[in-house]
Amino acid sequence: QGSVLSAMFCNLFYGRIEGQLLDGVFESGTDELHLLIRVMDDFLLISDSKPTSLRFLDAMNTGMPCLGVVLNKDKTKVNYDVGKDRMRQNPGIAVLEGARHFPWCGMLLNTSTCAPRVDPSRFSGARLSDGLHVDRSGGEGAALGRRMRWALRPRLRAIFLDPRALRPADVDANVYGAMLLCAARAARYLAGMGG
Repeated sequence: QGSVLSAMFCNLFYGRIEGQLLDGVFESGTDELHLLIRVMDDFLLISDSKPTSLRFLDAMNTGMPCLGVVLNKDKTKVNYDVGKDRMRQNPGIAVLEGARHFPWCGMLLNTSTCAPRVDPSRFSGARLSDGLHVDRSGGEGAALGRRMRWALRPRLRAIFLDPRALRPADVDANVYGAMLLCAARAARYLAGMGG
């Protein structure tokens, strides 16, 4: 983990098996709308069809154990009632019915508009220090600048800032969230330097 090659191999692996894993989930010839996104091994299905969503959940729950592809029920979330039988089969699934935002891969997706926001809960407490090492080689200021750029880069991508896709309030909230994260990490870094 951590290497660029890890991400490439993960995408190759899941890219090859998606067809088998999701066979029969999506029906052709319907006017249903679906958006399936995968980042590494984290899947997100946005659909206007509850039956399709349930087939997707069942397919993911079945997985492909022979290849080590199994659903992590502790990380699985849905924003609708899946029924008592499915909840008995999947006791770890979190049902976020009625939630305004849906968490996924460090983002909060608005359940009405699909507008993404940076999820601030991912960067609180101990997580704030993840990957934050105080450089004591005499170049602490330059190291701080590099670390802050590293922290900001994934939070200042077009998905968070594009005014053609997002309302101004969403763009503002994303810029504010990124700057707040940067400030909190800088404070943590400076505290680690010991004054």
